[in-house]
Amino acid sequence: METRTELANGCYSIKYDDGLEYYNQQDQRHREDGPAVIWYYKDGSIDCEDYFINDQYHREDGPEYIRYKKDGSIRWEVHALYGMYITNEHFNDQRFVTRLHLEKIG
Repeated sequence: METRTELANGCYSIKYDDGLEYYNQQDQRHREDGPAVIWYYKDGSIDCEDYFINDQYHREDGPEYIRYKKDGSIRWEVHALYGMYITNEHFNDQRFVTRLHLEKIG
């Protein structure tokens, strides 16, 4: 079963039995203040979180995709900016991140 909830500015969320997704006005997975996709284990604990901006994998302040063990510890995580997966080394290299940002907005 799924339940759609209207949010501000034409955005909306869809709640499923085992997850939640946020969308913008263009029906793209999108959320600026948290993960756009959250999936849960049957016990209600978080299975994974996925961050999107305009349907692109993107998170500037941490890993874009986080998969959890049932005990809440992190199983694995992945970094991505502007829809591109990047290594932890590149994510922590401020020159690389700045150059990538300038390429995308320029």
